Amino acid sequence: PVKNPLISDVFSQFYIWKSLIITSFKQFHIPLWNPYSYSGYPLLANLHSGAFNPLNAFLFLNPFTLGWNLMIVAGIFISAVSMYFFLRIEGYQTKSSLIGSISYAFSGCVIVWMEFVTISQVMAWLPLLLLLVKKYYTTSRIKYVAVLAVVYFCVITVGHFQTWTYATLLTVSYITYLKFSRHYS
Repeated sequence: PVKNPLISDVFSQFYIWKSLIITSFKQFHIPLWNPYSYSGYPLLANLHSGAFNPLNAFLFLNPFTLGWNLMIVAGIFISAVSMYFFLRIEGYQTKSSLIGSISYAFSGCVIVWMEFVTISQVMAWLPLLLLLVKKYYTTSRIKYVAVLAVVYFCVITVGHFQTWTYATLLTVSYITYLKFSRHYS
């Protein structure tokens, strides 16, 4: 019996979806359809499948289980590094930034959701979004907007609409704050 049915979703859905996606890509097919559930249903149209998530490269280039583990570790690593640099650009000292980045990367939400490789990956990219917004407002260089678009693509393709929405709202709020802050006007 399954003690926590939510956790079983990882291996009854997400793991299988990713496996079908990677198998399709390795055969040079677009993963449009999952024929193995019910009478079949759209796989690519399922946002949770995260078919175009750039971190799927770990699954593509490695044995699948190793790739899955690398995706999880990459999410934690990206969280820590991006939060560290965001805190540094916000003016925090090295020690404070290090503590903040480790606290963020190993926060309860990340630890609980990391095996799904969706929510924790949106959280991984969020500090980088905020950092790029801040860099644009402080330098007015358009290259930061271009990189911001790439990072936002990573947020969208992770495959979790709710945290994608939260990340978008937080980023827009931060942009609004910087726009109306006297220091950056």
